[in-house]
Formats: sequence, structure tokens, C-alpha cells
Amino acid sequence: TIKRVIDKDWFPKIDLKGGYIGDGYPLCADLPEYHFLKKGATYRLLGGSSSPLWHDDPEEWEGNENIYRLSLDNDSKLRQKLCNPKGNPGSTSPLSSGTGVATSNDLHFTAPYCHGRNSQCDSDTSLEGRSTFETNGPNTIDQCQDGSDTTPEYSESVKRIIVASANGEDLRGGEKVRIQATLTSYNVYDRVDFYFTSDATLESPKWIFLTTVAPTAGESNITQPLNSNPFIELTLPKCPVNNAGACQQAVRVGLRSSRSLSDPTRQSRNNDGFHKPDTNCAKDIYDDTDDIVFDVLPSFRPQDQCAFETVVTLDANIPCHGRECTISTIRVVEAFPGVFYEYLRLPCVNFPFFHDSVKVFAGYGYFVAMCADKRLPSASSTCCGSYSDRDVGPGNWADILCEYRGERLTHEGNTNRCADWGRTICDPQRIGSYSGRRGQCLHHQCCEDDNAQTQYLENNQYHWTTSVCNIQVKISSDGLIAVVHDPEKTYTSLDGSNPQVQSHVNAEKTVSYFHVPWDNTNVLVGHLEYPSIAENSCDGGSIDGEYCLCNITLEETTVFTSLPTREEVLAKLHVGAFDPSIYENEVYTVVTETNDSKGVSVYSKGSIHYSSETIFRIK
Repeated sequence: TIKRVIDKDWFPKIDLKGGYIGDGYPLCADLPEYHFLKKGATYRLLGGSSSPLWHDDPEEWEGNENIYRLSLDNDSKLRQKLCNPKGNPGSTSPLSSGTGVATSNDLHFTAPYCHGRNSQCDSDTSLEGRSTFETNGPNTIDQCQDGSDTTPEYSESVKRIIVASANGEDLRGGEKVRIQATLTSYNVYDRVDFYFTSDATLESPKWIFLTTVAPTAGESNITQPLNSNPFIELTLPKCPVNNAGACQQAVRVGLRSSRSLSDPTRQSRNNDGFHKPDTNCAKDIYDDTDDIVFDVLPSFRPQDQCAFETVVTLDANIPCHGRECTISTIRVVEAFPGVFYEYLRLPCVNFPFFHDSVKVFAGYGYFVAMCADKRLPSASSTCCGSYSDRDVGPGNWADILCEYRGERLTHEGNTNRCADWGRTICDPQRIGSYSGRRGQCLHHQCCEDDNAQTQYLENNQYHWTTSVCNIQVKISSDGLIAVVHDPEKTYTSLDGSNPQVQSHVNAEKTVSYFHVPWDNTNVLVGHLEYPSIAENSCDGGSIDGEYCLCNITLEETTVFTSLPTREEVLAKLHVGAFDPSIYENEVYTVVTETNDSKGVSVYSKGSIHYSSETIFRIK
């Protein structure tokens, strides 16, 4: 019994009727854009666990605050479907209204503190300066010290922090906020790190890393170079109901100066660490670290706000909202703070041959490569390029700019993601950043999933490239075939060798052979209908030991040119189709429609009624 996805054989299986087990199912490549928002899309309630049952996520992700999941906005139509709102009143709190401006000499905290109900918390001028030049310094709740340099002209400093509710309501557990930071940096090689803690009252708070941003030089408001959403955002941790009526949470902003320690008139390049900074405190003498503390109202209780159902199936197409519009598929979503659903894609199959294949590779050092279908969410975001006003890293190194951990994009989705970040698609030499490198790879820490193995496909995280990949077939003496991938060789691995091809499509390692119906039209009696070393010298292919290795040409032909009978559809069509109503903008139009149990309905794409893209529906 196969119990794990990674243990399965990836290739077609013969059924008991002379066809294949996947016959009758539609191709996953034919799913429309935003298929997770289309009629028939199904979501299964996971409750308070974020570990999916259908997808294969690492066990250590469960309950890990550093694993970034996709949280749905309040205005999301998908959130409304999953929540099934009750309209009940939310949690109450005796907390009085505050001013929204932090007090810098509060008795409870050694950092600016906003007391009371506020829609934002603003440090105002209380953080300006560094070390001895900073009022009430170091302005951290755990006495994390600033850099020790006191030279006036070396003015690197976090000047101001504002934490503001994204919806304009009071700051509340489980709701989204935006973090605004103003600082003075030395130059574009500096780094700005963002952290948060759910309990600022602890003597040693647990700081959770959010992201790192490469700033522009001089004084600036820190934003990400992301066109669709440049803000630093955070969903506040849950706050339980308590006697005080609020929780005290905090945000930390750290500036890592790139000023050289040996010659402060020059810069040195900053080390971003291995997937996140080495420390959340100031490390060198020109660094500055500041905190801001704020009251957070108790979270709304899920059971008061939503009537969650175990399984939710969309009964109609719904529009995307916010970050949903930038992704190619969904794995696990946080429908309400602390409540998760898993997306169950409509049943479909993948064809082993496809048009316009492209090379993908796994591992930060180009260790494993294979071919991928551009239409499928097969690989992570892979973006090269640079900015005119901030540092990124070497031009032939790529960053993984994900929206959630474990995200996969289509090739078009990757192109759009890179453009949104002001970057370009490429065939990168390496994935950064890792120890000693720099870039935006610390965004959601998705570079940490940079795995590469030749044995298990599911354990790999692949990256899109712009290089071609040739799909071939390896043919045994009895006519069985194996699929072989021949990716373009553009870079070598870190050890100088060519990347290994994934084992199940590796010409030298594959043991996955399967039966295909060879065309025996115009084949002489007694002769073989497939390439053979003994009979036809591989028929134009190459000889590979005891096998033939041949290139392929994929052709799609029209089966019917007029209305077929139900029996003809069942006998001649083996690839299924999705409900034509899930495609937007009337992509498919009705040619003929019937409710007769023996009839055939026809839906065409474009002006030609009968083509290879026509959908036939039978009862």
C-alpha cells in the first residue's frame, strides 16, 4: 500500500479495459486562472491545525510561528464563504481610548508604549538618534543595546515606528496591521529587519522574524519594492480575553549599517545570515534597534463570528481579492485568525508530454534539473534583476519572492510576480541569499525550503528558468517507453558538475517503463511498429545501449467535426473536461445543449464549433 505521495509511480497505469487509469479525467493544465475561486472548488476544515491532509507539508511546520501561511482579508469573498458569518457582536473590553502616540517614560516598559484603544501606535520623535543620542535609549523592552559608536556625523538611526490597523479599526488580536518605519541609513547596502512579539511583558520576549528590506540611502520611509503592496504587514497574534482587557504586543525594527568597522568612510557588504539575520539585537557599533509596545484588544472568538462547515464547495465563481490575485494556487488558508482550511483541487491528471516545456532546477546551487509544463504551478517564484535605488545582489542570482511558504506558481504567475517586484524572469546561476549572500530572499524565509534530491520529486523545491527542456522517450526492445528529460545545460552545480536530471526522468537511471498503443498503420506484416535497434536502427532516433532514445513531436487533432452520439463520445474521447461555466468571460459558448440522458451537449471555444478544445457533456 502506498501511504506517501513521494512513494508513488509518476507515470500512466494500464486499467483492466485496455485504457489508462486516468482516462476520463480532465488535464490539470486546463484549469482556469484562479481555479481555487471557481465553481466546484472545495475546502476542508482543518480547525486550529495548519497541517494539511491532502498536501505534503513538513511536520515541523505545524504550530511554527515562523511559517508564513496565506491569511484571507476581511473583504475577501472566499473568506466570507469559508467563515459563513453569524453577525454576532465581538469581544468586549473595558479598555479606554488612547491618544495613539506612544509614551516614552512609561513605568511598565523601557520602550515607547501606546496605552488604551488605538487604531495606530506612533512613536513620534521618541526614537530619534542612536545610543547616547537617543532619548531614554536604547528603547528596547529587553535592554537590547544599540551600537556603541557616538560619532555625531555617523547618524544611522531608526527614527520612527508606526503600527497602524489596516482596516482603520482598533488594534485587535488576529487583525492585520501595517508597520511604517522611518530611518536614516548609511547607504543601500544597509539592511532593515522587522520582528514582532505576542507578549511584551516577558523578561525575555520571543521575537518572531518578519522580513528584511534593503533601504534606499539617507532618510526614508521603509517600503518593499512590491508594486501591488509595498507595506510591511503583520497579522497580530491572537489575544485572549483577560481581566486587563488587552494584551501588550510589540514590534521591533533593527537597522544594520554597512559602514565599514575598519574605515567608517567606506561601506562593506552586509551578511544577511542563513535565511534570517544572525541576531535581533544591534550587532555592530553603527547599528540601531528600537521597539514600540501597544495594547491589543482581545481577539474575536471564531465560534462567535463564523458558522464554520466541515467541507465548503463553491457553488459559483467568485472574484479574487488582494493577494489572492497574485497567486496561482492555494494550499492552506487562514480563513479566520487561528482557523485553517485546506484547498482540495478539482480532480484532474497530468499528461507526461506537453508543449513548450521549460527547464526547472532544484537546490540553491543548481543541483537537480528537469522539464516542467508552463501551465502548471510546478515551481517557486524565481526573480533576477536589480533596482536603481537599493541593493539586491548579483544579477545572475535569483530571489524567491513568495506569498506563503510552500507556494508554487505557473510560469506566467512567476513572470507576473517578478514584474510586481520590479524584477525579471531569468535562468539564474544560483538562488540567494544564504550565508555570506544578500538579497530579498529573507522575504517570508521561502529560501529555507530550497531542497534538492534526485530520489524523491516531492521533496524538491523547483525554480523556474527561461531555458528550454527537451522531452524524449526511451524505448525498450518490447515497445515499452520511459519518459526522459533533457534540460538545456546553462550552468554547473557548485562542485563544477552538470546538474543531475531528476531520477524518474533520467535517461540513465529511469526504471519507469509503461505500455503505449503504437500506430501500426502502414506497417508491413511481421515488422515492428516502433523504433527498434535490431529492425530499423531506432528509426531516426539514437541508440542508447539496448534502448532507442527518440525526440517527440506532440500533436493535437480534432476527433469530431459534427455532433457525435453518446456512444461515440465514450468510445473515442479519453481526456475529460471541466465544467465550461468555471471559465470566465464566456470563454465557452453553447453550440447545443440537452437534458436528454442519451444526448450530447457541445460547448465551443471561439468561432469554430468543433475543434480540439471543444467540450462534450454527457449525462
